[in-house]
Amino acid sequence: MTYFERMFKRTTDEISARYPDGALEWIEKHQPDIHRSIWQVNDRINSFWKSGDRKGFKKALAVYYKLHMEGFKRFLDAHDQDRSILDRKPGELTQADVDSFKALEVEVHVKSKAGEFTLVPEYTNRDDRVEISAEDIAKLSLITSTFPGSKITHVGRRDEKDRFTFSHEEPASDIPQKPEKTFPRRQKPKKKQPSQKPTQPEKRQASLF
Repeated sequence: MTYFERMFKRTTDEISARYPDGALEWIEKHQPDIHRSIWQVNDRINSFWKSGDRKGFKKALAVYYKLHMEGFKRFLDAHDQDRSILDRKPGELTQADVDSFKALEVEVHVKSKAGEFTLVPEYTNRDDRVEISAEDIAKLSLITSTFPGSKITHVGRRDEKDRFTFSHEEPASDIPQKPEKTFPRRQKPKKKQPSQKPTQPEKRQASLF
């Protein structure tokens, strides 16, 4: 993902998290100035993206976000709705989301890289599966939104971690090990001693007797 894709996605995720249902349609009809400005900034965003101007692109995204927030505020005030939705973080579940799921009275079995679990409206305490309630999903959502970039790496029972422990000791092997080959240490050749000339026997002095 490029810098421009990452920044644009981050901005649109922030806007989507705070979007009140029906706000954009209402802005288009009752706030034409904001609606027109949003589209103008949208054109600037595309232009900066194509030209590779990071500085201009970042500033245009900031204006794009502020225009949406201003439109959302006017929509909420016009409908006497609480502005607390504007404080929501991307991926964060509200109590209304939790209540809506519980009202469905359904169970959802989820398979993921982190593990398998069943999303339930209420805990059933079954031993043959891992259950997570909608309230706990909301807590996990809060954690991941509070710490950007964090991921859930495992979902399972507490005792499951014992299945993945490893001993640091080397296991004994029944296969006989081959003896290591030993090589004699190479010795330096001895220097030859210089040959000595044989000594001549002493001549015996002739006897005078």
